[in-house]
Amino acid sequence: MDNSRDHRTEETLLTKYYQHSPFFANYYCLIPYTNYAFIAIAKNAVTTLKQITIYMHTRKWVQDTHKIHNFIGYKESEYLIPIHKMQDYEKRNGKYVKFAIWRDPIERIESTFRLFCLEKEIRWYFHYLGLTVDNSWDHFKRFLYFEWQKKNPLFIDEHIRRQSDYYSPQDVDYIVPINKINHFLEYLELPVPAQKANKTTSKFKIKDTACLNRIRIYYSKDFIIPTNF
Repeated sequence: MDNSRDHRTEETLLTKYYQHSPFFANYYCLIPYTNYAFIAIAKNAVTTLKQITIYMHTRKWVQDTHKIHNFIGYKESEYLIPIHKMQDYEKRNGKYVKFAIWRDPIERIESTFRLFCLEKEIRWYFHYLGLTVDNSWDHFKRFLYFEWQKKNPLFIDEHIRRQSDYYSPQDVDYIVPINKINHFLEYLELPVPAQKANKTTSKFKIKDTACLNRIRIYYSKDFIIPTNF
């Protein structure tokens, strides 16, 4: 009896299993009782937008960051639709107004470093790599360069992944600068949380010229994403 086919099938399944990324994939998040959906991009006001999503479902504000992300987790659910499945979802459920929040890539990296390293907000991947023990910028910079070497964007930590690796401009109706988010939410007649989620108090700014130049090169596609609000 020839078992080679069964062996190849098992090998293929194992390969698929072990190649599954541990990081958050690329999703639209649906806002209940509306026809709005946003691209869930880490460090682009995603916690605030999830907070609004929960409020629209429960009519209660959830302030705790971990509870917000537990409620709307990191895998496909009633709220999260993979970007490549949204067109079919809209065919079945009607058209959505889709938007993404845009953030300056340098500011986004600075915010990630402040929150998870300097202020030690729990993120297990960062903790595992010792980024909260040695929370120096030099250590974090080595981590950045390590992430940038990965070929598959879905295997890059979602806070480091390029915004342009989450979506293409044609995937959304609006691309909104993060400093205009409250104005945009009011335009959509959505509630605005009283408190800013994941607000940091550290004043860190990147002064390393060589690193700034590398950031500008790596995130070059992000810098030219056209905002339209």
